[in-house]
This record gives sequence, C-alpha cells and structure tokens, in this order.
Amino acid sequence: LLLFGTGLMIQATLHKLVLTHVVGRPELFSNIILLETIVAIAALPFWLRLSDHIGKHRALTLAGLWIGLWSLALPMVGDGDIKLYMTLIVLRGSSLGAVVFLSNSIGADVVDHDTLEAGRQRTGLYFSIWGMAIKMAVALGVLLATSLPAFYGFVPSEDMHTESSLSALMIIYGWVPFII
Repeated sequence: LLLFGTGLMIQATLHKLVLTHVVGRPELFSNIILLETIVAIAALPFWLRLSDHIGKHRALTLAGLWIGLWSLALPMVGDGDIKLYMTLIVLRGSSLGAVVFLSNSIGADVVDHDTLEAGRQRTGLYFSIWGMAIKMAVALGVLLATSLPAFYGFVPSEDMHTESSLSALMIIYGWVPFII
C-alpha cells in the first residue's frame, strides 16, 4: 500500500502541472480526473472477476503493472498532445479502482486471518496501521513530486521552462511511479 500509494500520489500531485506546463491545457484538469474516475469505476467489475479467477494478490499485482505500463509512456506526451495524454490517463486509470478495492479487501482478509490465528480481535490496530501507511504514502508522494522536479530546475510559478526541466518533470511523472 505504501509503495502503490506513493507512486499514485506523485502522479496525482503532478497532473495539473503537466496539463499546464507540458500539454498546455490546464482547463481540462477536472474533466480528465472525472473521466479517469468513471473509467476506474466502470472497469472494477472486470478486476473483481479477474481476482475471483486468479486471486486478489495476483489481480492487484496485474493492476499495478497495468498502471505502470501506461505510466512508462507518459514522458512521450508533449505540447498539445491532449489526445495522447487523455488516452494514457484513461488506460492507466482503468485499474485505479482495482488497486484501491483489492488492497482494502486484502487488508480485511489479513484482519480475519489474524483474528482466527490469534484468537482475539485486533481490527483497530490493523486499521490504525493501514491509516498511517496511507498518510505516509500521501506525504512521501507529495514530497517526491514537489522536490524532485525542483531539484531539476522546474519552477511551477514560471511561465518559461527549459527543455531539460520539462523532461525531468515528465520522467518523474511517469517513470518514478513505475519504479516505485
């Protein structure tokens, strides 16, 4: 969860900056996020059926690999490439619901297993740890998404950016989450 969440938070933090400074269409931000969410919800039944056939862990792994595969292509997006960008975001987003749903479902299974093994209820402990992992993923993702581009000279408040700073932004946006 910590790793998935960190990678996803890097991309979530940088979506608007990429639309503004690379694609040049910041006004489409809310529409793209809405479309990504609709696709994530619409694809969820597929991922649930897949998890019934191959197991939750394997389906979650495939969902993560699916996000990573399409994230690898994000640095190819350039000025005005709104169709390519939207296509990659939709394809990438089609497994976001699976990551959230299946990881939570696996977490509940862990609690059930522990209750049977330990003979006592520790659900609160598990959900506290789960909540802290989510907060750590958000913090780490935002930290990396803001500090790494700055390290390579990207300053969001500037109108003009060097080619190298935009390239670094896109590599951080696409490849760093894949590596994580």
